[in-house]
Amino acid sequence: MAPSESQFLDYHEYQGTNDHSAYLCTPKVIEFLEENNWKEKSKDCKKIVLDNYKRFCDLVGTQPICPISEEFLGQMASIPIRTEKPMELKELLYSKYKIQIPIMPLNDKIYMRYSINVYNSQEDLEVLYRAITDIIESTDLIKVN
Repeated sequence: MAPSESQFLDYHEYQGTNDHSAYLCTPKVIEFLEENNWKEKSKDCKKIVLDNYKRFCDLVGTQPICPISEEFLGQMASIPIRTEKPMELKELLYSKYKIQIPIMPLNDKIYMRYSINVYNSQEDLEVLYRAITDIIESTDLIKVN
């Protein structure tokens, strides 16, 4: 036990109380996924992501950060976006358009990320597309050129 020869393990290995509920729920989760054809639903979600990724990059005047393929994209996509005010953009998307998505910095760049799950549709991305179009046309928050 502690202290051992590794201070790192002493500080980080002990997890405290182990909650067994996750283990007990796993069979029911697997059953739910199988009964609801989750593999097919996930495939449909991934197709929406793939079908829209380049379209959003074109809208904001940036290039995809990866090949547009199932190998690189799952149920979410990060789109490079040129803005000097990422928090203002995020807040405007939420307050005016009721869209809650991450606008996040990473390695000196800003990314807008959308994700698609079974409760989302192509129409949800159409709403986002129209909102971004409106923001480009009516504000200086997104630099396209």
